[in-house]
Amino acid sequence: MNKVDDRLVSIFETIKSDICNLVEYRARGETIEIITQFTTLNNCVVSVFLSVKEDKIIVSDGGWLHRDKYNDQGLIDELPIVTRINTQIIEYYKIKQTQSKQNINYFYKTTNKKELVSSLVLELSQFIVASVNSRILSYSKEEDVNDSKKAFHDQVNGYIKSLFRDVETNEYIKVNEQYRVKFDCIFRIKVRPFLLMYISGSNNSVFNKDISQAVVNFNVVNRNAVADEYFTKIAILNTQAPGYNKAKSDFYLAELREAADMPLIDYFNPAELTLIENLRPKTA
Repeated sequence: MNKVDDRLVSIFETIKSDICNLVEYRARGETIEIITQFTTLNNCVVSVFLSVKEDKIIVSDGGWLHRDKYNDQGLIDELPIVTRINTQIIEYYKIKQTQSKQNINYFYKTTNKKELVSSLVLELSQFIVASVNSRILSYSKEEDVNDSKKAFHDQVNGYIKSLFRDVETNEYIKVNEQYRVKFDCIFRIKVRPFLLMYISGSNNSVFNKDISQAVVNFNVVNRNAVADEYFTKIAILNTQAPGYNKAKSDFYLAELREAADMPLIDYFNPAELTLIENLRPKTA
């Protein structure tokens, strides 16, 4: 068995520290596969591949998009991969492309700065999720499983807007020069931002995926926010979702508790909602 390049292990440890303790890796020749906590709509876990060539650090999809590693259920048509992936998604994430001698397309990003690799891993992972999900939604005739999740998000957003004035939903926040992170809801009290993530899911795998995404977002903020900015991070759980199973999600929920700044809030428990209501400025 080949020894894993010490440089790759060192970079991976930085990624794990920056993003999420749930991230793991697997040695694959001269590269390592980084197993992220991002998942697609068809419940595939996203992996990205890390390699070093001279002074250049490369984060790629390993050719998995081309080889349909994220979809083995026939949801994708027979068109070439370039035409299957929405051009706007590639442009939005500023993804580069190359082709191997075996005619396999690779999507990748590069940097020569170790401190930027975590950002590249996040961006490429989000690109893969967006690419796979867009193809599933385009070619699958199944009923959209996101309807119940959207209803929950709308319900919580309505509740938050009834309490606070300065509220934005599905909003990105720039935590420093490197990272821009999306939250389900952001509200501000006297300029101070409160960052909310909603946890729901049609099955336990999707529910745990929501937890993992919240952990990633909270950890990015925890470890990379500018020194003079303070964010309060809040997670709201849909305990009536079909995917909610406290026992099966216990490990993930423990990670979420550690990353959040307040106790996890069960939206359907009025006593726990008072934690949010008590944040309102007291009137004279």
